[in-house]
Amino acid sequence: MRTKTTNKRRSFPFLVLPILAILLALVVSNFLVVLAYVPSASMADTIPAGSILVGSRLSYRSRMPAYGDIVLFRREETGNTWLIKRVIAVGGDTFAVENGIVYRNGEPLEEPYCSSFSGETVLPITVPEGMLILLGDHRAASVDARFWENPFVSVEEVMGQAVFLLFPRLGRL
Repeated sequence: MRTKTTNKRRSFPFLVLPILAILLALVVSNFLVVLAYVPSASMADTIPAGSILVGSRLSYRSRMPAYGDIVLFRREETGNTWLIKRVIAVGGDTFAVENGIVYRNGEPLEEPYCSSFSGETVLPITVPEGMLILLGDHRAASVDARFWENPFVSVEEVMGQAVFLLFPRLGRL
């Protein structure tokens, strides 16, 4: 015959496991990774519209964002939603765009990841220390540093590095 104490002991793991799973999911999503939905084509063809990707929140704990990194960040200016762009220039660099060609420190960038270009011009600006210039890969469809009131993104605003595409195709970025 089972007693109430025995039944309580058996139901205890059924209560603890879901609570532990929820706590683990919260820790992982707040400190280790971020899942992001990409609604626009601003990073196409690298990241197609409608993609779901995984970003690492740990990437920039021991190093600064580097040229070519695809980063996830939030900005008050754009409604505090997640944005995904590529690092083009870092603190101390001079950034310019002339007829759609991007220049860093006076040299035109080779950008094999760009799926489209647009013909705008941005006068040369020097990126302050601790700041970044971020652009989308699909320049014709991207609202990025070329158009923001403040073109600089603070390194502190960067929440992680995009590292893995889950959907529509599986693979590293």
